Amino acid sequence: MFRTLISCRVTPDFRPRTPGQTVCTAGAKIRETVSLDLFAGVRLWSGAEAHIDGLMWQGFGLSQTFGVEGFPNGEAFKVGTKVPNVNISRVFIRQTIGFGGEQEDVEDDHLQLAGKRDISRLTLTVGRMSAKDIFDNNAYANDPRTQFMNWALMANEAWDYPADPLGYITGLAAELNQPAWAVRYGLFQMPRVANGKAEDPHYLEGLGNGDRI
Repeated sequence: MFRTLISCRVTPDFRPRTPGQTVCTAGAKIRETVSLDLFAGVRLWSGAEAHIDGLMWQGFGLSQTFGVEGFPNGEAFKVGTKVPNVNISRVFIRQTIGFGGEQEDVEDDHLQLAGKRDISRLTLTVGRMSAKDIFDNNAYANDPRTQFMNWALMANEAWDYPADPLGYITGLAAELNQPAWAVRYGLFQMPRVANGKAEDPHYLEGLGNGDRI
């Protein structure tokens, strides 16, 4: 399965009142972004799935994504590139342990395989992923390719979740689901510096965590 998006943004001549590195740059400009994801998943054993997501991206945000509180292009990263760049954005194993009882259907999607699963279950995920996959998977405002493109609507704007400049990081998560409620908890690596590509190797000292009930 694959998904792609090509976007273009144009601004007229604009003169910021306060010059600096974190404001909109002066002058008219056009910026474009191109991205493509290639997804693959396979069942390993009972309740276990492995998924991989290959990402290609190219382009820049207006003013290097500075100067706007809720940036209008969710496909623009702070690490823009003129030449298409490729990396593995996700690669993880998910183990689902069912507790029996009523089941629900699972539709085939880019990060899950079709089938059935117990509503009462424990799900363990380990590998490289987006913390948003676990904690903020909003059905209406989560994916800039098919929904709202604004950064503020891709996830909870107040949540500075653990991630590299592309939005992904290594970690593990546990989810306990019941018919009327669910609890989620995760531990994730942190970048060495804000918006940095290199991850902090000191797992026990530089961890980001998330929880949700």
